[in-house]
Amino acid sequence: MADKKEEIKSEIKRNLRYIAILIIVIIFIYFDISITKLLNFTDKKIIWTLDFGIYNILVSMFFSVVYYFYKGAKLHIKIDILNKKEDTNEITIGGNPEEIYMQLNVEGKYKKFSSKIEIYFPHWIDVQTKPKPYLSFDEDKNTYLIDLESLILNKENISLTESITFDVLKNSDEKNIDLIESKLKLGLFTKFFKVGLENKGIKIKSK
Repeated sequence: MADKKEEIKSEIKRNLRYIAILIIVIIFIYFDISITKLLNFTDKKIIWTLDFGIYNILVSMFFSVVYYFYKGAKLHIKIDILNKKEDTNEITIGGNPEEIYMQLNVEGKYKKFSSKIEIYFPHWIDVQTKPKPYLSFDEDKNTYLIDLESLILNKENISLTESITFDVLKNSDEKNIDLIESKLKLGLFTKFFKVGLENKGIKIKSK
């Protein structure tokens, strides 16, 4: 489900970019701003076709350059929660503890964080991990909290990979299915201009 959402988001962004490029190209053509006329073409169909193609390429290149600098100015956070045995985003647990792990990658220019990464575990799962200075546990919510400010020591250009292993065990005989995901609360401005977040959870089943 999470992969499907990301796929739909990417498709929407891609289509919006195509629409924006098309609108800009049509504006140039509508106001008769022609490159092809400088090459002494006189046939209107040829002029229109070549202008459309040239402007399409130029505007696409412009968007790519802007997007490159836009991405370069952001801090990129990638979070994957995986089955430790198989490196997949699915796991089935029975009467014995199983291991999942969170892979955290942080790349780019430092941004200050007031919120923490939250990993919520459903009520039918008992979870444990080795203590770490940046890690805390909210027992009432069955949620682990990761303090990025404490984890990131280099406050300049960041290139960080951190892995946390969790032992998970079901505490119910019922057959349950849930999606364990991490969350990082970010304001709209921060999300759009400062931080890029890529987040994949793990589907967990009890047998």
